Amino acid sequence: MALRSSFFFSVLCLAVGGTMIGISVPRGEAASSDPAALSSANPSPAMSGIPEHVTKAEARKIRRALFESLDKEREALKREQKEARSAFDGNRKAKKAEWTSRENEARRKFFDENAHGPERRRYVFELNERRRTFFSDLRREEKEFRLGQDVRWKEMREKQRKHLTEAEKSLKRGERPEGA
Repeated sequence: MALRSSFFFSVLCLAVGGTMIGISVPRGEAASSDPAALSSANPSPAMSGIPEHVTKAEARKIRRALFESLDKEREALKREQKEARSAFDGNRKAKKAEWTSRENEARRKFFDENAHGPERRRYVFELNERRRTFFSDLRREEKEFRLGQDVRWKEMREKQRKHLTEAEKSLKRGERPEGA
């Protein structure tokens, strides 16, 4: 007759006529000397809120995956900003062409109706003022567009830097960083 203990059951094994018979009886508590009972009595690190310990090899894999995801995020923003810049340039070019054609038609019509010098000089002076205003507005729009892209790029870089430093701190403590 042998008695075996585990966390949940005590098993009584009897040898009867060459045949082993086992009877299991539920237990209410774990033996403190039973490592299997202790490991099942404690919840896993993920369930208990205790950070999971990470080995050096796992930390390298986590860093590599983190750097790859940050690179992909940068490339996606770069591609998005390049497409936005291309669309902005196309829109700007269309505005310039439309403004130029409209002003050329208006100038030809005005010159056909007014053959005298003083009116033509005044018209050309006003045309030059409109041109300066139009092009300064285009430059202002471009500056705002570039500033918006720069701000977005800097925000993304700062967010990535913060995320990376937090992950490095966790890995140095031997813990798995959030989101990894």
